[in-house]
Amino acid sequence: MYQITDTESGLIGYCDEPRYIKIKPSSGAYVPATEADAEGVAFLGTPYNLSNRPPMKESLRTVIINEKDGGEILLYEIEDVEAYTGDALCELDAGLEDVKDALCELDEILEG
Repeated sequence: MYQITDTESGLIGYCDEPRYIKIKPSSGAYVPATEADAEGVAFLGTPYNLSNRPPMKESLRTVIINEKDGGEILLYEIEDVEAYTGDALCELDAGLEDVKDALCELDEILEG
């Protein structure tokens, strides 16, 4: 599995195999390329420059591609989801306590 990271903004995503591309001189279109011939990479339909190659176009963002262990990536993603879920449940619990307090106050006012 490969990690694609923008050199300025960080992680873009993961893929099984990078889709290497180059510019076809006669048309200016992006075409598939081997890793050796690549001028860039496409990810989810978006072209990017490769950090270790001359840029295809100055207007494109530049990325770094690193091979990663898929199991390790999955483990980190699960940890992130668990942390987010735990935080969300704590916020929900705090919100429910606020609702409970408000209902108790309303009940006291109505019994008055």
